[in-house]
This record gives sequence, structure tokens and C-alpha cells, in this order.
Amino acid sequence: MANANLANPFASCSMKLKRAHSHTEAFAREFKALDGTDFAAIYVNYNRASGDFRP
Repeated sequence: MANANLANPFASCSMKLKRAHSHTEAFAREFKALDGTDFAAIYVNYNRASGDFRP
């Protein structure tokens, strides 16, 4: 009985590449949905002791 991994030693690599490709396509769809909108992000530092927010 032959080991399945020996029949195609690159099977797991191929699966990982296909999954990465699907992630890239999903990101491109999400990015296209946000493109042209007024979407913005701001990072805020919050000091719990004083309650101050500083961008």
C-alpha cells in the first residue's frame, strides 16, 4: 500500500496556494466594495487612568 503523500508530495502546498488565492479574491471583493466610500480609520491612544483620548 503506497502512502498518499508519496503519490503527490506537493498536495498540501497546492491546497495552501488555492486557499491563499481564495483569500486574495475575497479581500479584493471587500476592498472594491469600500472603494469610493468615505471609509476612514483612526487609531486612538486611550489612557485609562486619565480618561484622555489622543489620536
